[in-house]
Amino acid sequence: MAQVRVGTVVLWASLDASRATGIDATLVRDLAALFAVRAPEAQDGKTPAAKLGA
Repeated sequence: MAQVRVGTVVLWASLDASRATGIDATLVRDLAALFAVRAPEAQDGKTPAAKLGA
């Protein structure tokens, strides 16, 4: 689970994984990158352009 506050924007994400499969490190990096782009967009009232796999 991650909660990130940037200015007045709070972003929250949750990911479930079993102990056997674990959490994929690439997905964690991709979500962090998405948050980094989406936070300023939300703060500025812009339409979300950030997406996974971009």
